[in-house]
Amino acid sequence: VVVGADFRSGDIVQFVHDWRHDLIEGIQLFDEYVGSPIAQGKKSLAYSVAYRAPDRTLTDEEVNELQDQLMAALEKKFRVEHRQ
Repeated sequence: VVVGADFRSGDIVQFVHDWRHDLIEGIQLFDEYVGSPIAQGKKSLAYSVAYRAPDRTLTDEEVNELQDQLMAALEKKFRVEHRQ
């Protein structure tokens, strides 16, 4: 996600923990980047999100839908930009 340069990466980690979706096992920041092509005054944060169901294998559709829901919640809460 792209956020302001002063945004605390831990805020997203805490939000996901508080969001408490049954299929999210954990989240971890793995990269923070400042520089081109990211706009000045912004930074890119990359997270690894682990999805798991205790009783079955999740389908791609389930994970994609959950990922979309999570991104929508982050965009609403923090006004982050989704970077692919």
